[in-house]
Amino acid sequence: MIKIATGLSIAFLLLILFTITSDIPVILQTFKKINVVYLIPAVALYLISLWVRSFRWKYLLMLKSGLDTPALFQVVCVGYMANNLLPFRIGEFIRSYYLSKKSNSPIGVGLSSIMLEHLLDAITLLFLVIITGPFVPLADTLKQISAVTKIEYEILIILCTSPFIVASMLTLSITYFHETTLRIVSQISIRFPNKFDAKIKKISEDIVRGLSSIKSWRYNKVMMITSIPIWVLEALSFHFVGLSLGLQNAFDGQTEMFLSNLLMTSITNIGSSIPASPGGTGIFEFVCRETLLIVTNYQVPRATGSVFAITLHACLMLPTIILGQIFLLKDGLSFYQLYRSKPIHDAKQDTEDQIS
Repeated sequence: MIKIATGLSIAFLLLILFTITSDIPVILQTFKKINVVYLIPAVALYLISLWVRSFRWKYLLMLKSGLDTPALFQVVCVGYMANNLLPFRIGEFIRSYYLSKKSNSPIGVGLSSIMLEHLLDAITLLFLVIITGPFVPLADTLKQISAVTKIEYEILIILCTSPFIVASMLTLSITYFHETTLRIVSQISIRFPNKFDAKIKKISEDIVRGLSSIKSWRYNKVMMITSIPIWVLEALSFHFVGLSLGLQNAFDGQTEMFLSNLLMTSITNIGSSIPASPGGTGIFEFVCRETLLIVTNYQVPRATGSVFAITLHACLMLPTIILGQIFLLKDGLSFYQLYRSKPIHDAKQDTEDQIS
């Protein structure tokens, strides 16, 4: 609970900081300059990235769900819709429950596959940061981010990398020492009332079983091959939103602009991964804008950077909110019904019990 409160506080403070460091009248004028034609491919490319993500998810589930890519795409959109409307990444629980409702897969299997998804994304984003380093001023960018955030450069590096290292080690430990993991969980859960004890054990067993896809080279190969295109496609969304504002003038050609967008995509998504505000609002805008200003050596006006961040976030959030609601209506469900479903609260409560 302390981590959740801290994450929400950071998001709120950054949202305030983003607002007070923005010239609202100039921002409103800048919005009028957007060439909306470029926003169409930006949205389309992001939806394609979600389609590729759905294809990868099928292998993360080890094909156990029985759902094809189009059906999983619907589940992904519903989960992203929930994450964009609710705080603390509750959408991950909703996605797992919606998956179980459509395929009869245990909720724990869905949760474990989403854990693997986040781990793969983190590794991929760090890889993209590394490969763009020789082509964009990565070290200078991080140092300037350090100056803006008032966080020491070395501490900033540790903060950005250590969660992924710890998550990787924890995931691998659970996977390859599953019996020990279940024994530890059993020793902890027995201290809870019987109904919680049984649920914790059941979800833990499902999660451990779901993580077994790591051991399969066939599935690992597909997951690694598809991870990079997901983020390259999202970087192209960044690119086209930039073109809508004429940001190409701040770069020495389209290639440098795209590589910078790869770096911005990586840093923005790493920075906004804290489970706090809905859709990472506040953190996303602040990190995205500041990274853009830094990689362009402050050639882009702050108001233009603000419009870029706001417009980009809207292009990423609104399509999934709209599609998620359409898919729910198609299944005769409402977002409220899905959120209030008992299995979600049971899973969420079990997780909070483990955290506390």
